[in-house]
Amino acid sequence: MVQKAKVLEKKQDMMKVEVVRNGSCSSNCASCKGCAAGQKKIIIDIPDDENAKKGDVINIEVESSKILGLSYITYIVPIFTLFIGYYFGAKVSETMGIIGAFVGLAVPIPVLVAISKKLKDNFFNNIKTKL
Repeated sequence: MVQKAKVLEKKQDMMKVEVVRNGSCSSNCASCKGCAAGQKKIIIDIPDDENAKKGDVINIEVESSKILGLSYITYIVPIFTLFIGYYFGAKVSETMGIIGAFVGLAVPIPVLVAISKKLKDNFFNNIKTKL
């Protein structure tokens, strides 16, 4: 996935860039409200590979497989644990199945937050930049 970013500031070998998001709704987030309800730009810190200057517009590239892997962890794992919680709770009663589903949905959240903190540095270090 390749997106355009504007260099906001530089610090040693890192730079803060503003990425304009290209969504499936053609960057019309206000009408779509499918992702972050109107947030069109995000600011991230990435390594400076190309000696870009403040104000430069660069292309940043992330492997699609990394994005798909993070999406799987973020969306599929909680749904999977929701069903597992319901399955084991429903063996006792319907009410316990519902409670088990909520527990199954809540349990992976702290684990996913911890995983995302560990993966964050690795993810942003694998972003390739081009002027």
